Amino acid sequence: MKKEQIQELFARFEAASGEIKGVECWSARELQAVLGYTEWRNFTKVVDKAREACEAAGEGVSDHFVGINKMVLLGSGSERMIEDIALTRYACYLIAQNGDPAKPAIAFAQTYFAVQTRKQEVIEQRLLDVARVTARDKLMKSENEANPVPFLVASRRDFATNRGARPEHSSQLREGRATMVGRERSWRSPKGGPGLASQLSGIIYERGVDHAGFAVIRSKGDQALFGGASTNDMKRKLGAPDTRPLADFLSTLAIKAKDFATEMTSHNVLEKDLHGMRSIGEEHVASNKAVRNSMLQRGITPEELPPGEDVKKVERRLKSEAKQVAKRLKRKT
Repeated sequence: MKKEQIQELFARFEAASGEIKGVECWSARELQAVLGYTEWRNFTKVVDKAREACEAAGEGVSDHFVGINKMVLLGSGSERMIEDIALTRYACYLIAQNGDPAKPAIAFAQTYFAVQTRKQEVIEQRLLDVARVTARDKLMKSENEANPVPFLVASRRDFATNRGARPEHSSQLREGRATMVGRERSWRSPKGGPGLASQLSGIIYERGVDHAGFAVIRSKGDQALFGGASTNDMKRKLGAPDTRPLADFLSTLAIKAKDFATEMTSHNVLEKDLHGMRSIGEEHVASNKAVRNSMLQRGITPEELPPGEDVKKVERRLKSEAKQVAKRLKRKT
């Protein structure tokens, strides 16, 4: 989210706040406009979900959602009474959590109503943290779609021995070994069924590429994106542990660049009906080179981007903050 957009949203949220009997609150009608909902009936559906969440948390709904009336000026110059809702900060937080985070205003609101301070720079940093974790999750999903569970399960021996892997590609295999079990579990349904795995396209696995081949393809993609620097080269440069994925320590921009290249490869493998490691590998290299060239044209050298904070630390920090938010907001209202 651009700094100018953050400044605009910050000013609009501040302007929409007020006080009723000493309690800070926001008008639902004004919040509706700030959050980008054009129709009141659609916004009230989100408010109703927030009410349910409030009740489920053991809070008094009437303490946080207070029905009020307000006068609005009509085009004719006359006034009309309409219904409104006075919302506490906690109510606004619940509304934001039940909104669509793809909307910039909703994503901003989730942080604005969660942080303890009204300082814009603190809100900006938290938004950057959220964007980093979101980008990393998106990249993982993109790569998983090309590397499904049946592929991983069939390749356990490859993980155990790194058999046939060249030194410059072994890092990709080690990364896979470290995350394979966790990903398998996340894909299974609670009853032990196929879960998400059965829904994945299995793009590469179904087209004649085993796990070792996937590691080579991904490693060559990194080399293409980072100007010849291998995955291990980039890990050493960024100070990333050998057993951790490189993407966990890349800048958010570099993570998004890798994801864009992966998405293009997935699309073109299907569109061009590519099979085998050679053709798919060449396509992935071409995708990464295209992304690199685009960045260079804008004055950005991928391998020179500064390292990002370990995404796992950022994720843990956000989760810890989230656990404290509701308790803090309840105490304040």
